[in-house]
Amino acid sequence: MRIFHTSDWHLGRLTYGQSRRPDQIAAFEQVLEVARDFKPHLVLHSGDLFDASRPGVEEMSLAHCMLRRLGELAPVVVVAGNHDSGALFELFEALLGGGRLHFVPTIRAPKSGGILEFPGAGSELARVVTMPFLHANRVVDALEVKAECRTMSYADRVAAIQAAYASELERSYDPARTIHLLVAHLHVDGATWSKSERALHVSAHYASRASSLPPVSYAAFGHIHKPQALPGNLPGRYAGSLIQLDFGEEGETKEVVLIEAEPARAARIKTVPVTAGRALCTLEGTVEELERKSESIDQELLRLVVHTPQPTPGLPEWAARVFPRATLLEVGERSLATRLELVGEDRHGETFEDLQQAFRAYLADHAPDDLDGDQLLSLFAELADAEEVTPRPELVALQEVTA
Repeated sequence: MRIFHTSDWHLGRLTYGQSRRPDQIAAFEQVLEVARDFKPHLVLHSGDLFDASRPGVEEMSLAHCMLRRLGELAPVVVVAGNHDSGALFELFEALLGGGRLHFVPTIRAPKSGGILEFPGAGSELARVVTMPFLHANRVVDALEVKAECRTMSYADRVAAIQAAYASELERSYDPARTIHLLVAHLHVDGATWSKSERALHVSAHYASRASSLPPVSYAAFGHIHKPQALPGNLPGRYAGSLIQLDFGEEGETKEVVLIEAEPARAARIKTVPVTAGRALCTLEGTVEELERKSESIDQELLRLVVHTPQPTPGLPEWAARVFPRATLLEVGERSLATRLELVGEDRHGETFEDLQQAFRAYLADHAPDDLDGDQLLSLFAELADAEEVTPRPELVALQEVTA
């Protein structure tokens, strides 16, 4: 059986106010060509179809068009991600589901839509565990029936749900024809994230454990934007985002995943790079250095940091002339004349860990002999920590020393 895995399209995304729709369309066309060549029996989309829970009409229309075209090749299963709206997915399922497109808005019990079945090659049968994103404050009544489940950690709650799926998979397993799959939108502890995901939803609070995943031939994961193998020993991958969504993903090569699975055998996994769409690029240097780099820049979404000796007007206009083919997102300036340096090293080359250590070194060179250095240090520490200062005579000495 051939399975095609994609994820995290984030339709409607803006990067520095720039619409990513042209890049998403270009990347999808490449993805579609790969899928046509592969001829899958099943397509798995592991969540974050949209960038916002309330997408615009244009984004919904684009999503339908893209999924419908994939659906012409094979049935498509889409689970809701943390950016998606479960209510909207329920509407999509009511309007578009039941045929080639299947939308899974929330986690469901195994016999109530939590495990879907699809025919494969010959007599093969794929049983697909579906796990949309689970918010920490959401209770899954069908699976969390015990009172103690309400007070479990997030990882333990996810593990209990996955154990219920594993039990159902084992109960109905036929080694001659059954292929078990999982499509999920979760953070598995140990995954490397791209710094463009929602920080809370990839924190330790939202981490699940690889050891609790149900035994499947392949686990199709979404949520983490950096393509990578799933932590642990279970065969699976984060397909990653469709394009570089922001500069936390700069330099990443995106991909889709092709899986060939057979009953009672390990799946064969292959990744195919997705290179279409404009890449993100940051360049930093002097005017002369950046001008020398301009020939290597074509259609990128470009962020510049220009080093100048003095504040220089007109840098955006200069950048537009030097990088005519690029889309300029930001032109920043780092001027030596206005640059603030942190106190960190004195004239003797000594490095200081904090202000009090620096003040101690300052007193060694500048404090009059008739003043108590320890008292001055104590007063300085008190001032550094105080929210309000009550005038006292002994502070006059400190004022005179630092004036």
